[in-house]
Amino acid sequence: KPPARHTEIALEAAKLDRYAGSYEAPGEGVFEIIREAGFLTFSAPADWGLPKLRIRPESPQDFFASELPLRVSFQISGDGRVVVGTGKNPAGKTEAWLARLPAR
Repeated sequence: KPPARHTEIALEAAKLDRYAGSYEAPGEGVFEIIREAGFLTFSAPADWGLPKLRIRPESPQDFFASELPLRVSFQISGDGRVVVGTGKNPAGKTEAWLARLPAR
């Protein structure tokens, strides 16, 4: 099966900032979504053996890595304090994670 084609879109800085943080995937460990310059990077738990990857937006909440079949989707709670993510790791396994943000 050929790899899915993704088209990167531009997202405003404020949207990227909302997704940056530490996320816990039960049974998998903690990974980081880091805001750099005008984009986000994904740093997996060390035992995944992956380099830091740039994730690229294809919609306001869906991101992909061009180097690997990694996809990440974000949902933010109504109060803006909980970010839930889901995605497929490079092995094709669906993961879910959660981040609770401090009150501002």
